[in-house]
Amino acid sequence: FVPPVAAGELARRTGECLQCVLVADELKGRHRVLINDGGLVAYVPAYARWPYEVHLAPRAHRSALPDLSPAGRLALLVAMQRITRAYDRLFEVPMPYMMAMHQSPAEASPQAHLHVEFYPTLRERGKLKYLAGSESGAGVFINDTLAEESAERLRIVLDESRPAGDRP
Repeated sequence: FVPPVAAGELARRTGECLQCVLVADELKGRHRVLINDGGLVAYVPAYARWPYEVHLAPRAHRSALPDLSPAGRLALLVAMQRITRAYDRLFEVPMPYMMAMHQSPAEASPQAHLHVEFYPTLRERGKLKYLAGSESGAGVFINDTLAEESAERLRIVLDESRPAGDRP
């Protein structure tokens, strides 16, 4: 988790976009990567606040949805659908989740990098992830799940959610 002020400072000091750095780092290790297809990368971030949190972003720096090609927008839609279907398969029940799409504000920002974050609320079948005092009061999340283990479990069900004509 990098606060917005720190992300802005990174961009000012290095000229680098935080999402570009995160995507490049995830692609180097690949331990937490779920999707690397259609110009998009989906991964469980090392700093995940929720047990099965997933971030989805274009590999190339794109500030907002209109900056994606029609094929890129379709790839984003397909990836989002695969992620949410994988969530439902994970515990074999419909998975409640929150989703946030981040993109450039109306006044274009060169630092903005389009990305989607998914926050599923189940940690196991029938067990909700409740926010504790430190999470609610201080904004400091505690996640007792390793991102690599969550990614592995999601990769298994994600492959099942791939469109039939798109499977290896």
